[in-house]
Amino acid sequence: MDDPDLRPLLTGRLRPGHLIAFDAVIAIALVIAICGNLAAGNVRPPDGVPVWAAWVVGIAVGLPVLLRRRRPIPALAAATVIAALSTVVGYPVVGYLGVAVVAHMVASVESLHRSVTALVACLVVSVVVLAVASRADPIGAIGFVSAAVVVAWLIGRIARERRIAAGLAAERRAEHALAEERLRIARELHDIVAHGMSLVAVKAAVANHVAVDRPDEARDALSVIETVSRDSLAELRRMLGVLRSGDTPAEPAGTGPAPGIAGLPDLVDRAVSAGVRAELDVRATGPLPEGISVAVYRIVQEAVTNVIKHAAPATCRITVATRGGRVRVDVTDDGERALPVSVAATGHGLLGMRERVLLYGGELRAGPRPNGGFAVSAELPFEPTGARV
Repeated sequence: MDDPDLRPLLTGRLRPGHLIAFDAVIAIALVIAICGNLAAGNVRPPDGVPVWAAWVVGIAVGLPVLLRRRRPIPALAAATVIAALSTVVGYPVVGYLGVAVVAHMVASVESLHRSVTALVACLVVSVVVLAVASRADPIGAIGFVSAAVVVAWLIGRIARERRIAAGLAAERRAEHALAEERLRIARELHDIVAHGMSLVAVKAAVANHVAVDRPDEARDALSVIETVSRDSLAELRRMLGVLRSGDTPAEPAGTGPAPGIAGLPDLVDRAVSAGVRAELDVRATGPLPEGISVAVYRIVQEAVTNVIKHAAPATCRITVATRGGRVRVDVTDDGERALPVSVAATGHGLLGMRERVLLYGGELRAGPRPNGGFAVSAELPFEPTGARV
């Protein structure tokens, strides 16, 4: 349940009703300011202007403020006309404060061209009316009114630009998150398909070679192909299930858990069936976080796949050890690569491993060994499961 003390009161998103109430408060304040001065006798209409006309103008000052969200530019035009009438009846300042409030809304919601055009027209009319009809110091009145309207317009324009910038930043964050998710899915699919197809290709070649002379070995190879294909399809279904649901659950219904460190023995057995003499040594002092466990599995899977594709038959040793909040993965082999070292060290698989390691702030080293063969070494930091944040 949400804590009521954590709900935003002054910084939360305002509803339409709140905004209308806010405008109503401003409009009432302006009307009270003008009508209060009229009632107190501080403002007297010039000769020839009836008192009731001054009261009508005073009440009308608040109307454009109430309409500024629905029709900003028409509301600004109306506010300018009413402010001009308030100047004629002898009290210009509060009337033009209403113009400033509406000008803020125009700058906040209209395009730059439309809002600047409306601002200039408003200022021109206001300056002419104040210069002709103001009974007080016209220069001071023009300066005050112009400053109030321009400052209000600038504040509204800044608010608009900040909203636009925030929207663009949100779009960039969404695009970045989408690109990262696509990259993650591409890595998963690459690992699944590359490993499964490599084993299938190796065992299919074996089955084709011994089908006539040694049918038992051919059947064993076909059995491996069947098992690997089934497991790979199950992983692909899990990934596609995640894509369809738009979610990333640890165990989608009917597809089984994501592969982790517990799946390494099966991975080694597959490598052995493909002709790689693989040895596994896991020295983990405790459970790993799920993301780290999956990353370790994928790193070992890609390294072993590279051994099967480029160095089999070979001896491969896999070591996974945890120590001091870090897990280290070492995969070494003594096979000879048919590909040049530069190609073997910069393939898509190693790039995917490097991205996985960097995702968790770890380090990856991969390259030929001095005495022959190839070595992959990755080290990833992790927060022990159950540790307090």
